Amino acid sequence: MTNDWRIKESQQDWECDWKGSERFQLRYFKALPLAEKCKAVENMCKTHAYFQRKVAARRVKSGEKIS
Repeated sequence: MTNDWRIKESQQDWECDWKGSERFQLRYFKALPLAEKCKAVENMCKTHAYFQRKVAARRVKSGEKIS
């Protein structure tokens, strides 16, 4: 199943609110094959870990106590 997720130029005000954007993202994720969903979740976990390291490094640098 191949979906064309590009937005057509003729579309007006295409899902330009938060709820419409959220629905689009959910439909897009739902349409992915299982292997792609797993990769996406793995990448989200890596991104989360990256930002956790950045926050911890900033706290250490500023001398803030880490709880």
